[in-house]
Amino acid sequence: VGHTFPHDPQTDTVMKHNIGTAAECIVKMSSDGAVTIQNQYNTMNLAADGTLTVTCKVLAVNAETSATIESPEVTVTCETLTAECETATVNASGDAAIEALNVDITSTTLKHNGVNVGDTHTHVSSIPGTPTSVPS
Repeated sequence: VGHTFPHDPQTDTVMKHNIGTAAECIVKMSSDGAVTIQNQYNTMNLAADGTLTVTCKVLAVNAETSATIESPEVTVTCETLTAECETATVNASGDAAIEALNVDITSTTLKHNGVNVGDTHTHVSSIPGTPTSVPS
């Protein structure tokens, strides 16, 4: 019975389990110092240059107390990004930008520099419902 995951028997040290079945999995240690853990759905590769690559159907990180990512740059590429939390804070020591075709904000209040600019925002001496125009 052949195995699913190729390796070089001359240079790689490999532990294999369930060879030739749908549940086949391996741990491969390469001569360059790279380590690969793989099954039919997931691959985790620790390259000799320090790069960690995880390829999988679903990635779940469960941290009981906290999780921290420290990096000079973080890029997330996806079709939909959802963050659910009780309180969210973004602190940027430089500029921050949102680029989108449409931006929807649902909130009981919306403030800019401490000033309400939400749906109850009013201007002094203006009459509600009266159209205004910008001078040309």
